Amino acid sequence: MKAQSSRMQLSAKLKTWRATHGLPLKTVATDLKISESTWQRWEKGQRTPATEYLLDLSDYLMKPVCWLLSDVWPSAIAVSAPFRQWQGNVGTRLPTGKK
Repeated sequence: MKAQSSRMQLSAKLKTWRATHGLPLKTVATDLKISESTWQRWEKGQRTPATEYLLDLSDYLMKPVCWLLSDVWPSAIAVSAPFRQWQGNVGTRLPTGKK
């Protein structure tokens, strides 16, 4: 039952994000190199993106994967300082906490 709940939450986030940014379905599908029907299934909660697509979605939406998979909306997610620091240095190693 939890998987269904998370799937619906993800679908609502994807649908809201696309509507907020005013992007047509075709544009999003083309940018992500997926079919329009795949995106539609994600938005309707009929399918959940595979892990490799979650990473692509995270990059495309400029949201952390934890936002995609969590049951809360973005304003309720507190991203840790090390993550924000790492996000600004994409392509570098994760911070280890050592100076």
